[in-house]
Amino acid sequence: MAANDPATLVAGLDPLSPSEMQLQDDVQNWIMSAPYIPKEIGYNWYPICRALIQNHRDTTEISQPPPPPSPPEYIQSSQRADTTPGRDDEESDEPSDIHYIKIPADKVPNKDPEGGSWDHVVYIPEWTDPDYNENFMRTPGGRWRDNTIRESVYNVRPALRLEDTIRNPTDYALRFGIAEGRLDGRSRMSPTWARTRDPMDDFVGQVARLNDSERAQAIELSRRILATRNETPIPGQEIIPEAMEMMLRDSGLLANAQLKEEVDHAASTGMSLDQMVDDLERRNPRIREAHRVFLQNAQDDQNYQRAAMLGMTTDEAIQWGAYKMSNDVVMDLDNPIHELFQRRRWLDSRWKGSKPDVPKYAYNIGGIREEWNIVTNDAIWEALQPTLRLVSMVLSKNPPQLEAIFNMNTRQPISPEFDSRTYGTTPTLTKYLNEIHSYDWKANVMRYLLDVLELDIGSAHNQSYFHANRTRPEDILNDPYHNFTLGCTGMIDEGPSLKIRILLAAEMIWPLLVPQYTESEKMSISFTIANTLLHEFAGQDPEVTRLLFGLKDVLFDLSNSWEPYFQDNPGKELGRDMEDSLWGFERYTQGGLCRAHMGLWLVNTIQSYPFKVSDTRLGTVLPWAIYHRPIALESIERLFRKSFWEQEFEAYGFSVLKMTPDNRIRKNLRPRPSSLSGDLLMSTYGEAQALFLHAVPEILLRSRHYVLSRYLKAIALELMQQQQYAIWWSREVRDWQSDMAYPFEKTARLLEEDIEEASSIHQMLFTDNWRDHYRDWYNEQDHTDPDLMTDELWHAEMVGSWYEMFRDGGRIMRGLLILHHHMQNELGILQRMVFYYRTTKALGYLHDFTSDFAASTVEGALYTRLDMSRQWASNAADMVRDIAKMEEVSSYKDKWDQWQARYKSAEKQYQDLLAMLDEMEQKRVQPFPIAEKVQFDRLSTGDWKPVSEIYRKMAAHEYNRADRAVRHTIDEYFEILQSGVTLRAPKTSIPPLDGIFKSLKGVGAELGDSVSTLFDVDLPAPGSAPSQTELPDNATTQPTPAPPPGGGIPFTFGVPGGPVKTQDPSDSNRPRRVLKQGVYQRYEKNLLATPQSSDSNLFAVPQPLPNMSPGRKQLVRGSGKHAFQLFPNPFAGRAVMTSDIVAFQEQKRLTEQAAQMANQAAGVYVSSRMWREKRQKDGDSDDDGDF
Repeated sequence: MAANDPATLVAGLDPLSPSEMQLQDDVQNWIMSAPYIPKEIGYNWYPICRALIQNHRDTTEISQPPPPPSPPEYIQSSQRADTTPGRDDEESDEPSDIHYIKIPADKVPNKDPEGGSWDHVVYIPEWTDPDYNENFMRTPGGRWRDNTIRESVYNVRPALRLEDTIRNPTDYALRFGIAEGRLDGRSRMSPTWARTRDPMDDFVGQVARLNDSERAQAIELSRRILATRNETPIPGQEIIPEAMEMMLRDSGLLANAQLKEEVDHAASTGMSLDQMVDDLERRNPRIREAHRVFLQNAQDDQNYQRAAMLGMTTDEAIQWGAYKMSNDVVMDLDNPIHELFQRRRWLDSRWKGSKPDVPKYAYNIGGIREEWNIVTNDAIWEALQPTLRLVSMVLSKNPPQLEAIFNMNTRQPISPEFDSRTYGTTPTLTKYLNEIHSYDWKANVMRYLLDVLELDIGSAHNQSYFHANRTRPEDILNDPYHNFTLGCTGMIDEGPSLKIRILLAAEMIWPLLVPQYTESEKMSISFTIANTLLHEFAGQDPEVTRLLFGLKDVLFDLSNSWEPYFQDNPGKELGRDMEDSLWGFERYTQGGLCRAHMGLWLVNTIQSYPFKVSDTRLGTVLPWAIYHRPIALESIERLFRKSFWEQEFEAYGFSVLKMTPDNRIRKNLRPRPSSLSGDLLMSTYGEAQALFLHAVPEILLRSRHYVLSRYLKAIALELMQQQQYAIWWSREVRDWQSDMAYPFEKTARLLEEDIEEASSIHQMLFTDNWRDHYRDWYNEQDHTDPDLMTDELWHAEMVGSWYEMFRDGGRIMRGLLILHHHMQNELGILQRMVFYYRTTKALGYLHDFTSDFAASTVEGALYTRLDMSRQWASNAADMVRDIAKMEEVSSYKDKWDQWQARYKSAEKQYQDLLAMLDEMEQKRVQPFPIAEKVQFDRLSTGDWKPVSEIYRKMAAHEYNRADRAVRHTIDEYFEILQSGVTLRAPKTSIPPLDGIFKSLKGVGAELGDSVSTLFDVDLPAPGSAPSQTELPDNATTQPTPAPPPGGGIPFTFGVPGGPVKTQDPSDSNRPRRVLKQGVYQRYEKNLLATPQSSDSNLFAVPQPLPNMSPGRKQLVRGSGKHAFQLFPNPFAGRAVMTSDIVAFQEQKRLTEQAAQMANQAAGVYVSSRMWREKRQKDGDSDDDGDF
């Protein structure tokens, strides 16, 4: 402890001031209370924690609103239970969607709408607050902090505030924010082919790199060009772009216009930027040097995108169909909204705001300020219509998973041998079932839900009481953004009233209210909300009724378990089980690097199932990694179409929800875990060093230095990837034998049994004499049975069974669909394993590992699995081919032909991976070029390089401007990594260590140095501000689409963008936006991926974003279509809503009319200004009249 004692640092110095003493106390309290800071290793954590303390303490510069009171006593007791010593660390960090809060009768808040107040208002998102200041942040607990973080990405937010207009944000900046240091309004998130990326940006650098003779030649050429125009050179600009273009073209180095054509060609063929740059360098290395700035900036921006999107770039998100800006989507569901989600079931939150722990939630979007209250806010209710109709449609179809959850008779105890916990009980109803006679669970559950279920909107960072109930107190007080939850469900026992409340995060809903966002983007958001509602509904505790509420201690393990496990799943969250049962995946909220949009809502991704990687539940599968995939918009859009539910769903049932569009290959993004296991760190570095290596990235993460934290974790992981891969691969091969982790084999066996049964019925009806089979059946029956079927009835039943087997969407096709779904998942995982194997082989690693298979090498295990799966795909294709030849199915033979093509495609993909393995074995150890990496078409380009390389440049920037104490600790972190083998004799060697550190150009910067020796990068200068007057060439662009029909969206302030003329949509002089032809790659491996065989818009031209933003002139004179005021009320405060302003302006208008009438009647001047507007006395004199 002495190492962290600040008193030892100030001995012999002057007495400390009270503020300095308070600062020291705060630092010491943080160190002692943070469980992620190891105090026992003898390291002095005081310097780095003192440098970061401002991110963990309340500011003294803001006094309003006042700090909230301590949590209520009934909440505090839950907090104490949450920090019981000995609880599994990973389990305590796993969020739970189930919460129980018992509020004493005398503490129940008064929910009278008239009793509400605007004393305490929280704007969601926070950056929509009229008083928003990036120098401060408000914690979920209501406290204010200095925002000392100036990290490159942490403070980025959508550029939708009024002050952003002058920065001329691009379309992508309206969504992802203006990147730090940019003067041109760019977000760094736009695709490579965007108009905002111009090779001519490198013109100044190209001129600077000319030698004397080349410069003289360029000047002379410029003079000749200008002379033909009767122009003279401008001093200081003797070289013009046209001259540089001619010189580059004549030298065979590609003119800037030619490079733009190369970029366009790469986009049209699906070639990645890295692949294009590699191709240019192989053609002529001087080409890359000539365009070094443009290409390097584009590659740096793609690394920025990969850091935000799990290794995926914006190019890939568009090419893979996961993102687009378009208004051509169809969402035409018109089914009734389910009774449980009717508008009257949403809480009327007008009673909130009188206390800081129950604030009133508001938003300010496009100048519209309103409360997050569905009861009174028509805009929110209308925006949620597609979501609520989709949820209602799913529930109306009676999902089997939900049916099982509703029926409590399915509950049974888990054997103690499978419970690794040393305390607590597993929920069970076994001993109570016999006491509840003839209880209809499903009917009574639904009856009770109609009585007690309610819904509300809250903050993702602070789900009312729920977060306080499940979160460590120090996390609430110290880390403003530690928790982020899209939805939350809880039992609220308010004295005589018991409610089950589903709380949705407003941070998830707000994009639906932004007029600049397109229908395709809002469709993605609507699916996210619908999925969250279904997730929460699955865990809404239907078993808790008044009849059974006394059994809560038996129904739920309130000390630690909360939700029960579903079957033998490793995780205990029914909502995730529900998602997997419906879609075949769980939607994953991308973490992101900035606090404003942790989820990057506009690009949906999913994660593999099962999701749990801890060992709390024994006797189940422990996945080695969690895989992520982007969701194609076609898969989402069909759910919002009425025709899908009337046709495809009716044919295939719930299995069709798992079907992947034929024109999409299911991609596989970077998997988790993203850090080393504690056991491996311990065995390699020893206990003290391992704890230090774990603590430093965690301290930086909790202090909101996300980039540095991720970079340090990535470096540690890559240094020991050989050992880590051996552990991962061993678990993966073991999981192949689990039907839960890999249901592929079980599904294939069931399909095979169905086909055998169907073949038997077919032979009985159409080959043999069916009456002979009837007689055999009849002879085995009890002839005294009066209901014994006649031969005709028996024949009709057999025909019905045959039809159910062979019809379009019958049992066989449903089995084929599910098996194909599992095959697509497995292909992505196995391709990644082959890719990792090739990556480590290039580094010269050995590949022996522990396995239950006879083959103990990666090659042997992979080859065995791939060959087995290939054979299954081949067998399925042959079986389907034989069925397609049957005359009885000729009317829908095309459907069977499609299934045969799908399985032939899968067979070929398995065969390709086998061929890759054979080729790797022949090549032995060789470099891994990009041309070979391209073959792994299910992986993103982010997998082509180490994760540390993606973060390196951003991390160097953050390191160079970090506090000296922070840099010093990071230096020590690298020193331990570099010399860990000598600090303490490790049990595991690290062969690649020296080579990796040689590439880092040394470590250990002296205290006070600001050099990026750890990173070896060149930091680029920020981009220059573009011209505000020039328009792009009409030849390379198309007119901006007119705003969508309706005309009811006002051009209000806070909606920045480029100038738009709205009076004539056909005007050829309007600003134009670039349109790229054929930006989607055609994957030849998928036999159905052709324009003729696809109903989707895969090969259609992507539509640009309609610009509905006011230009600078419009900000002054308005659009001409709607009444416009730059400031609806100049003196409006945070608590003044748009509805209040409208009422105030109407009152003002009436007052002015009355004043005018009085003026006309009396002939004297009467001021029409209302008292609420008055801020100073009338008159021009500076004299205030006091003397």
